[in-house]
Amino acid sequence: GQALSSGDLQAQAARCWRADRQTVPVVLEVTLDAAGRLAKEPRIVRPAGAVLSEARLISESRAIQAVAQCAPFRGVERGMVQFEFAAQRPPPRSPGW
Repeated sequence: GQALSSGDLQAQAARCWRADRQTVPVVLEVTLDAAGRLAKEPRIVRPAGAVLSEARLISESRAIQAVAQCAPFRGVERGMVQFEFAAQRPPPRSPGW
């Protein structure tokens, strides 16, 4: 079979991602084995100067849980992948006129 793109992997992981108003974006570096399982502990990739707030630590923990819960990933080749978990955007506000 053909290897899936990073976007396909993102979509698989997104099924297990739980975001709320406090969520901040998280990037994980994940090493997968040939069966699409985690080959080792995910590594958090923090932006330079990132503040270790409670919201960041909770978001990072949720991202690791999401990757662990959604594994094994289908259609992947063994190797390292970056997963990006976005913060949930609040719904747009109506002008209120």
